Amino acid sequence: MQRKLTEPADKIRAAHVNTIQKIQNHLSGSVVLTQLLSNLKYLFLTSNQLSGPLNLTKLPPNMCRLRVDKNTFSGTVDISDLPQGLVELKLLCNDYLTGEVSISDELFDRVNVKNTKIVKQHAE
Repeated sequence: MQRKLTEPADKIRAAHVNTIQKIQNHLSGSVVLTQLLSNLKYLFLTSNQLSGPLNLTKLPPNMCRLRVDKNTFSGTVDISDLPQGLVELKLLCNDYLTGEVSISDELFDRVNVKNTKIVKQHAE
């Protein structure tokens, strides 16, 4: 199953996917963040339990900040192709990010990864 997160308001500049820390979303299946508004500037993905792949390669081209905080993952998180205008990427307090991630050094002055368990797996 694939879930698409969309927001109908055309003036939205920031999307919060469950920013209330006491509530946790439980999502299973493939989560692909597509059909987001092209003028979306910020995306905060917090306090979720995901049991499937999370694809962050189709983000809007004007996005400048991406925070992925306090999540639990049991699938691959793909951030291998991020928007060129992204100036801030934070991966904080996440459990079990699996898969391989490549980030171009040319995109960022700083990448903040803290208290995150990353599981490295070899491709078969």
